[in-house]
Amino acid sequence: MKIITLIISIIVISSCSVNDELIVHVDADNNNGTDLPDQSNIEQKAVEEGFPKMLRINTPDTDKDGIPNFADFDPGLKFVPLVIEVPKKYNSKNEIIPIDLKKSKLTLSYNASDSTRIQEKKYTSGKLYYKPASGYLRFWKTNGNTKRNPSPLLKGGDYLPSDVKHPLYLFTINEANIIIVYIEAVRDMSNPDHASIDIKIEDVYVE
Repeated sequence: MKIITLIISIIVISSCSVNDELIVHVDADNNNGTDLPDQSNIEQKAVEEGFPKMLRINTPDTDKDGIPNFADFDPGLKFVPLVIEVPKKYNSKNEIIPIDLKKSKLTLSYNASDSTRIQEKKYTSGKLYYKPASGYLRFWKTNGNTKRNPSPLLKGGDYLPSDVKHPLYLFTINEANIIIVYIEAVRDMSNPDHASIDIKIEDVYVE
């Protein structure tokens, strides 16, 4: 099984005070597989020390239709969840001030492989083969074991392109200000810098 490791950095552009921090949870101690991270102290320490999460490259053909999972958006293998806690702001009564979901935006910067630009080619034998677009990773709104629309989120799909500001109303966000996105690896890499991820959040609260 081919695996890659990830490095993550976090940038918060926020109207919160400087003491508020964006919190990201991932299975950095690699004991939860593709399940939600357990958010243990050991796991969080692993995140802070370099986010060495291992991802399986999504090359299997789960439904045996001749199309590898990275090119087939029918239900396949689960992806690795990334849990993002958006900073909270409180009023004078210590009540949480709601986030303006239309103005608040989430941006993921990473070495993305565009899910709409998969190459389909033929061997000399006539058999088809598939090649992902340049890049190494994809972020998704939905998990890999569900049917996905490969179009970008802003165009009605489930794919989260790099360096695009995504309004938070397009995500499922609970009362604890938690968003879950999913990471897919589509090819091997030799340079660990290719697996780095920056997360930016712009928070605009309803006053």
